[in-house]
Amino acid sequence: MHETGAYLISNGTLLVLWLGRSADPGWVAQVLGPEGANPSADVSALPLEPPRQGSALSQRLCALLAELRRGRPAMQPAFAVRQGTPAEAVAVPLLVEDRAAGQMSYTDFLLAVLKQVLTK
Repeated sequence: MHETGAYLISNGTLLVLWLGRSADPGWVAQVLGPEGANPSADVSALPLEPPRQGSALSQRLCALLAELRRGRPAMQPAFAVRQGTPAEAVAVPLLVEDRAAGQMSYTDFLLAVLKQVLTK
């Protein structure tokens, strides 16, 4: 993931909007409001819903969240985290196929297990 990007991550239980540390402040302000544009703001405390008045981007994001939740027995909570903040620790484990925070990627893990099995 790139530090200028914003990514919506869903694991079926949670919806996390991951914001890179250099994500466009104008984009973030449209989605989270002006308080979210500050790079040092705790975005995890800012609501993603309901849509911001006058922001087509916020309305589109809320429509996407509703679509992802449709047909689920329980409503998935949705929140934002910014790269490099303590709240990012919630999003990192959701990236099981990516190498993150010094951990093995899922593929590397499977190869390590296979290697151990074959050497015994």
